[in-house]
Amino acid sequence: MLNGTEPHSEFIGVYLEEHWHNIDWQEDMLHTIVVAAYYKPAQGKRLYKRHKIVEHIPFSAVQLNLENLLIEGLSMLKSWSPPTVTAEDPDALLQGWKRTLA
Repeated sequence: MLNGTEPHSEFIGVYLEEHWHNIDWQEDMLHTIVVAAYYKPAQGKRLYKRHKIVEHIPFSAVQLNLENLLIEGLSMLKSWSPPTVTAEDPDALLQGWKRTLA
């Protein structure tokens, strides 16, 4: 988590492509790197944006390129302005945000 102060949170996640509990371990398993931002408006459900930086890459490629991947993820997060909730755009959909289920 990069920023976790309410009402705004930002994450860069490195995920194993398959659920670790359901697969046989192998060297250099495939991973995905995702950035996400969440925003809790004063009223209503949280808003979020997500973007996959890379997917289906071996862990060795993550290790070799980690600095550049993190820089790219941080750059993406910084490019997202916080949502502005208005009567015309109450869910900030026009700004690229989506509503969470909870």
